[in-house]
Amino acid sequence: MPHSGIKRVRGACSTCRHRKIRCDAAILNGPCTNCRRNGLLCDPAKAPKSDLPKGSSSISLAADLTPHICAIQASRGRGHQPFTNYRFIATPKVQGLCPEDMVCLKAQKSLYLPNPSILESFLHHYFLYVHPSMPVVDEAQFWGIYQQDEEQPSSTQQISLLLLQAMLFAASSYIPIELSRSLGYDSIAATRKSLYRSAKALYDFDTESNSVDIARSALLLTYHNSSVNQLTNSTWLSIAILHARTINAHTYATQNQTRSQVYTLKRIWWSCIVRDRIVAIGMRRPLQITKEQFDSSQTIIQHTDFEEELCRSKVYDKQTKQKLCDIFIAQCQLAVAMTDSVSILYPPFKNKSTLSIDDINQELAMCVHSINSLKIWELSYLMPIEESLVNAHATVKLYTHLTSLYHQSTRVALCHYMAPLLFLRHESRWYTSYIISINQIKSELVDAVATVTAKVREVCTACNVSKGQLPLSILMNTILPAFLLRLNMQLCSSTPSFYGEYPSSISPYSYEDNQSLKCYLQIIDTCNVRYDTSYIAHWFDQLLRMATAVKVRMLAVQKRFPEQLPRLTGSFIDLLEYQPMTYLSLATAIDGLFATANVTIETAQVLSTFQRGVILESEHQIMISNDPTNYELPNSRSELSTRVSSNKEGDFDVAQKQDYIQLVQDLPILGG
Repeated sequence: MPHSGIKRVRGACSTCRHRKIRCDAAILNGPCTNCRRNGLLCDPAKAPKSDLPKGSSSISLAADLTPHICAIQASRGRGHQPFTNYRFIATPKVQGLCPEDMVCLKAQKSLYLPNPSILESFLHHYFLYVHPSMPVVDEAQFWGIYQQDEEQPSSTQQISLLLLQAMLFAASSYIPIELSRSLGYDSIAATRKSLYRSAKALYDFDTESNSVDIARSALLLTYHNSSVNQLTNSTWLSIAILHARTINAHTYATQNQTRSQVYTLKRIWWSCIVRDRIVAIGMRRPLQITKEQFDSSQTIIQHTDFEEELCRSKVYDKQTKQKLCDIFIAQCQLAVAMTDSVSILYPPFKNKSTLSIDDINQELAMCVHSINSLKIWELSYLMPIEESLVNAHATVKLYTHLTSLYHQSTRVALCHYMAPLLFLRHESRWYTSYIISINQIKSELVDAVATVTAKVREVCTACNVSKGQLPLSILMNTILPAFLLRLNMQLCSSTPSFYGEYPSSISPYSYEDNQSLKCYLQIIDTCNVRYDTSYIAHWFDQLLRMATAVKVRMLAVQKRFPEQLPRLTGSFIDLLEYQPMTYLSLATAIDGLFATANVTIETAQVLSTFQRGVILESEHQIMISNDPTNYELPNSRSELSTRVSSNKEGDFDVAQKQDYIQLVQDLPILGG
């Protein structure tokens, strides 16, 4: 039999061996192609051989781990040591894993932790910046377990390794770069990716069986963002909710358990609810815990749930801790107030596309009710906190402003939802409803965007953004207002430029707008360093070019229809009034990018239309009428962006297809 000519390469890395795929690590004498493409640690360790006699059925855990712990010991010089060196860590469930799985866990650094000084610094950053908005771990109880005396007999209470790895991952977004380098990483983003893989591998190999710890860990892993899988955060959230229901956290008030256990269940469940609303409004996605799926009549989070923490925190004094508790309680109340809003904005199923006047008024009434609920929440919970910010800790200010951003983002989204309901597209006029008018919507929208801008400036001045302690959610809730501000600046300029440059030394926009835009850009840059969100920054650059394209389009419309548009609009709100389809299509396209994290053909058609300065004939006359006739309404979430064909360019033509290809190449996939 002739030789096949294919030489089997010896020395495949542990990851490729585990996946049973071809590895070229030995040929390249370095990281293999598979690991480099997937961003994994390439470990060319040889497959372990078993010297155990046949029939051995009772093997101690220490014996199972010994060869792998020895390999881990080699990492001590990089700031790590085996988890077994820490008495407070519970041993993960690895007895049933095969040697290859153990090697894979080692390759992902799942079985070792930072050295004590580094670990404690991570934990301090966790309780400083993560815990205030995700209090799934009792801080007082944690420090009590962590600081066990060496002379004290081993406590029955220990910390799950999966949970601790998830805590380290969540904390890594806020650590200084020097701490990251002490672990051998050259950036915060690289540290986050490595720690995420460490925690994820422990979950993937089913090393934890306690649903309480799995729910906690999954909630912390919802902070992961990825340019490859944009639904990562929602996936982890669904895992957290599943395990929270498994332990009956959703019915914590009826559980016959100790007070401490009930507090734990309550914290987990309300963290799920709050996180669900934040992800939904930031990523334009449906709720996973709907209004029908949780009993809001149960006692909500209260100060008594944090009683032990108030006096035993290692990172905050009692007064600061009290204010942070107030903020989380306010976020829980906001989650309740937001439930109806998000259910309307992002339903799990599409709304019908043809609505009667009665349907429209019913939708508008629900939106107005939601706005009123948000206003009541603001007066009852947010304003009392804001009034006490004068001498407050920087973190208190940050999370107060962040909570306000969630509120304002919901208001902006509701305005963008109501506006298409009032615009009769086929008749090119605004419908005057007895529920709410377009002028009231415009006023609400302007106030919400202005408030977001004011909060962004306060964050930049009072919270020391340059230090980098910003959660990713602040970026997701400010991109659209940042674009609207830039659109304002573009519309009020006399000479449009596709590169944001202006010919004279006289700025065409106000000093305040310029400073506000700098604050927005500072937040974008800071998040890019921490979360590797360069794709979002790139999106923003593309949107700035889109603003210029809109300006060119406005000039063309003014030239063609000077009687209907006697002056050039000077703000985005004028654009909404005079060219509603332009504004609403653009806003819907942006929402679509966040929701699907992809450049669909429909979105590309809208963006291509704007780039080419196409004028929608249906917009050259905007009139006010009370004609109560039925009309075909484009769905505000999905169909509006596809109905740009009212222009004379027809359907998706060859030029637009070329634009689509370019957009797909230029606009990266959005992460969670």
